[in-house]
Amino acid sequence: MDELVQQERLSPNFDERNAPVEIVVLHYTEMLGPDVAIERMCDPQAKVSAHYLIAEDGTVTRLVPEDKRAWHAGVSYWRGHKDINSVSIGIELDHPGHLHGYRDFSEPQFEALVPLLSSIMKRHDIPRANVLGHSDVAPQRKIDPGELFPWERLAEYGLCLPAPKIELGDPFDNDGAFYLALERFGYDVTDGHKAVEAFQRRWRPRKIDGEIDGEVRAILFQLLIERDRGKPARSDPRSGAGVRAAHGTRLMAERTRHIITEARGFLRLLLGEIAYVMPPWHFELLPSARYRR
Repeated sequence: MDELVQQERLSPNFDERNAPVEIVVLHYTEMLGPDVAIERMCDPQAKVSAHYLIAEDGTVTRLVPEDKRAWHAGVSYWRGHKDINSVSIGIELDHPGHLHGYRDFSEPQFEALVPLLSSIMKRHDIPRANVLGHSDVAPQRKIDPGELFPWERLAEYGLCLPAPKIELGDPFDNDGAFYLALERFGYDVTDGHKAVEAFQRRWRPRKIDGEIDGEVRAILFQLLIERDRGKPARSDPRSGAGVRAAHGTRLMAERTRHIITEARGFLRLLLGEIAYVMPPWHFELLPSARYRR
């Protein structure tokens, strides 16, 4: 036990990892209270678990040691990884979810999540681009933690990517090129509509309709440029060190903006050409027949 974990209730539902930790997946429990969720994750018959559960009052419970493979993600995918459980830490947030009355996440819970997540990211050298929601890695099945999760507040601490400011417009000439880019960013695009819904739920939660529009395309393009700019902040961004780090990031962005602007035309052409020269059999793999040539 450490200062970030108040209690431990070890679950039997785990096995050995077959790869290093690279990802953190955030879930909600969609149950009525933390005790019910803990009981389920400790039930051998349920065959589900997570590494941590954070109650709405901020109490953190460890369920599975970080060096073990908890069973939290199910059938999932992210940027080439098909066994997300082996490469991830799972954090369950005590919350009624959409089933029992979806609502804002509690302040004590968020305040407990920030230091826990920060320590995990530092311990495993996890980039902020790999802090994900369950819906990101399983878009066909899951919608948690949902559109009310405070991703932007978490981004202020450098613990996930922020929603980008659209500066460069829409470079994708057709939906086929967009799906290729969405898969490159990380998503499973087997079900295109669900993949776009998951993308919107994370990056444009005010409108979730599964439709590819100019704003969605521009957000994805900006994310592809920005996703690997940095690792999690080492301190609260409101501190002096955090402010200096943020200032350095802004300077870097200014210096690279003219390069990005010049590259925009090239990327537009490149992505359009990729979609154009794809053989007909590849278009059969796209989410909808309407994207064939």
